[in-house]
Amino acid sequence: MLTDKLIVELWSQFFTAGLIFGGARTASDIYSVNKIFKRGTMITQLLKLLPLISGFFEDNCEMWGVRITQALMKMPDQPVHCNALSHLLEPADANLLGPDGLDFLLQNQEKIPLTDEKALKEVKKELTRLTAIKGKKLQRNLDCSAQNREIELLKKYIRECTRPNGVIKAFYSTEQKEYQRHRIAVKRMLDKAKRDCPAAYHYVKAHLQTGVNFFWSSEELKQR
Repeated sequence: MLTDKLIVELWSQFFTAGLIFGGARTASDIYSVNKIFKRGTMITQLLKLLPLISGFFEDNCEMWGVRITQALMKMPDQPVHCNALSHLLEPADANLLGPDGLDFLLQNQEKIPLTDEKALKEVKKELTRLTAIKGKKLQRNLDCSAQNREIELLKKYIRECTRPNGVIKAFYSTEQKEYQRHRIAVKRMLDKAKRDCPAAYHYVKAHLQTGVNFFWSSEELKQR
């Protein structure tokens, strides 16, 4: 499909160039002709590399990054949300959710905090109380093992629920999880392509955009 599309594009570019060149009268017309021929040259070079690129995709068709790339290439210039991309590649899951379930999933991506300020305040208050009891016991040379255990548990809770700056942590949303999963998969594919097939690496790098929305650009992206 990709080869056929590029061949059609190549011929259409040169056909249009011929029509313009035949009636070129202004600087703008000449610029258009030059631009089209430059585009045609680029496509010609790409056609020579297509066997290498296609071979890389075929040899690594089980890689998640390759599956993502091929799916996006079938719908160029259409941003695909990372969650929708997951369901596009895993249709059984999408069928279980149904259209309404998928819409709900995409619209409810708020982070879920691990705790709240009120709970943290109570924990810190209890921590202060236990520390005071432990201090008094130490002065009287009494056993503080019970207080030590409780203090350690409360400190562990605070560490697990907050960042070093005190900000409350949150569960990763589905959106964050899927974005990271796809991003890592694409990076793994690109790393392999860079080693095994530089042509595929540069081609994908020039057209695939990752983010919360993934998309395949029909035109080359600006260098990142």
